[in-house]
Amino acid sequence: GMPDQVRPDVLKERSGRIRSLGQELRLGYYQKFKNRTVKVLVETTRDRNSGMLRGLTANYLPVQFDADDSCQNTFIDVTITEIYATHLTGRLGHTNI
Repeated sequence: GMPDQVRPDVLKERSGRIRSLGQELRLGYYQKFKNRTVKVLVETTRDRNSGMLRGLTANYLPVQFDADDSCQNTFIDVTITEIYATHLTGRLGHTNI
């Protein structure tokens, strides 16, 4: 091949590094929302793994929380309690901090 081509293993390692950087940046961003109350548009299906309701905030943060099915397809206030690599979890309502 051409001398300036990047070897596949180098490419793979590099994209892996970019991916984990993306994850670190995302986690850093997620961390900012801990204990904050966010407005979530609740999806009409529960998360398959956790069985919790899930939805997205206005800035597309994926949030999971425990609530009644009647919340589906509505906007609801959720206070973020935990930060995970793929999503945030929270509970209904505002904190009293």
